[in-house]
Amino acid sequence: AKVEEILQSLTLEEKVAQMFVVLPEALTGVRPVTSAGETTKAAFDRLPVGGIIYMKENLTSPEQTEAMLSSTQTYSMERLGLPVFLAVDEEGGTVARVGGREEFGIPAMENMAQVGASGDLTRAREVGAALGGYISLLGFNLDFAQDADVWSNPENEVVRHRSFGSDAALVADMSMEVLYGLNENGIYGCLKHFPGHGATQGDTHAVYAYTDKTLEELKECELIPFQRGIE
Repeated sequence: AKVEEILQSLTLEEKVAQMFVVLPEALTGVRPVTSAGETTKAAFDRLPVGGIIYMKENLTSPEQTEAMLSSTQTYSMERLGLPVFLAVDEEGGTVARVGGREEFGIPAMENMAQVGASGDLTRAREVGAALGGYISLLGFNLDFAQDADVWSNPENEVVRHRSFGSDAALVADMSMEVLYGLNENGIYGCLKHFPGHGATQGDTHAVYAYTDKTLEELKECELIPFQRGIE
């Protein structure tokens, strides 16, 4: 009943805005965004997006990050009566906006390829718990992790160190453990990069990436971790 009540109160534009997760710069027009004051409040009042994702340049210290996220969450609750997704890419290893930075005092974590090579599911759970623990203290509630790509193309350098490996079942198991660790610390996880970036040619950060695999071949490998996540 509460959900229906909120939905009925939203305009069509507000409902559409709720479907987007954007950079704070896209919302405010300011670059870089390192605080959430009147400019952020006015921008959010005008376009109440469903989520904001923060990059390294937005995060300068624990105190600054906590204040920025807390204010942004307050603006969402005041505007809609709904919390906003406050997101970050924090996979550990080579993809960490917070971990391994002197300003935050959090030790760097090993790459997920190393975790996968160990075959230790307990370590994967610990990774999720560690990631979830320190980003939740800062005020985040959504982590765009874990990387559930199966590294099935040895020439693919994009996810080589970020993937748990080339064994689809192991990747699925470890990805689930990371999600459980995140969830235990109040963080939503997000398996990526559907439908799989491990078999592709090219880097989607720069060019069009593709694979020649058929749907049936993808079902036998790359799609397995995502199917597990859905289940």
